This record gives sequence, C-alpha cells and structure tokens, in this order.
Amino acid sequence: METKISGVIRTILPEQSGISKNNNAWRRVDVILETEGSYPRKMCVGIRDARIDEFRLNVGERVEFSIDVESREYQGKWYTSLTAYRCNRI
Repeated sequence: METKISGVIRTILPEQSGISKNNNAWRRVDVILETEGSYPRKMCVGIRDARIDEFRLNVGERVEFSIDVESREYQGKWYTSLTAYRCNRI
C-alpha cells in the first residue's frame, strides 16, 4: 500500500548526521509539511541520505510525498515516523 500526503513545506529543519551501530554514515533532514483544506494539519516528514540532495526542497513549495509510516516501541511508549521516499512538486 502506497501512502501519499501533500501540502506546503513550512519549515526545513537543520540536517542531522552521524554513524550507525554498523559503522555506516547517515544523514537526515526533517521538513514540516502543512496540509491544505478546511482543517490544515502540520506533519514532520523525514528525508534520508541521498534523497536530501535528490529532492532539493525549498520552503513554500507545494509537494506530494510518497511515505513510509513506521511505529516502534521504546520503554513502553510508541513512536511513529514518516519518511519520504518519493517527492513530486504540484
């Protein structure tokens, strides 16, 4: 099942980077996407590694992301992340 969300990019947060447990370098940028319509919502969408350079996003752009939705448990609490793997400008 492919999940898509669309809206306007409101904020691009600073890039984060590091080294994984497997000694691999990683990069991540989070963007705040605001949906359109009667009840707009803001969502934080992560973009990883080479996709950061591929997407070349700017604040104010209207985009549609294809995303992976993942939830995981940590110390009895659940956390959900949205990660974009495709971006179309609309």
